[in-house]
Amino acid sequence: MVVVLVLLLVWSAAGQTAGPATVTYVEDSSHPFSLLILSALTPLFVVRRLLRHRAVTTGTVLGAISAFLLIPIAFCYLFLAIDTLQATPFFGQPEPSTSFMYFSLSCVTTVAFGDVVAVTPVARLAATAEAFTGQVYLVTFVAMMVGLLAQSWMLSRQRAQAGDGADGEARA
Repeated sequence: MVVVLVLLLVWSAAGQTAGPATVTYVEDSSHPFSLLILSALTPLFVVRRLLRHRAVTTGTVLGAISAFLLIPIAFCYLFLAIDTLQATPFFGQPEPSTSFMYFSLSCVTTVAFGDVVAVTPVARLAATAEAFTGQVYLVTFVAMMVGLLAQSWMLSRQRAQAGDGADGEARA
């Protein structure tokens, strides 16, 4: 699995750096498909790794939150891919790629300010899928991790209190 991610990353980077040696800012989304695949697989690998943790620690919870923050990146590239396939499916006019990240973050957090909107049915479906994915992830996975962390904290606290009581009885 890691090999697939590395190959996709190399392929994507090679496609983007094949041009001139100078760095120029070009508002071009010619590689959203490879970046979409890479960014969509990354949260899945993070979640898979987190599920293998034997004990839930603060690092596990932070990993779960990091995976949640990767969701808008994946959907940003999905929105860019849709934008390359359809004529102005979002916003009703051409927009810079930063607008897609802003739109993605507002969707995953279900804030939806309304200043940018999905216009076509495919774009609306993708935006709704992101909102649903983000909320289900938060409600199930992150809540489960936080609950397991709280449970481990309570168990360690109970063990510490039991250890204090046993030491007190042994001294008496």
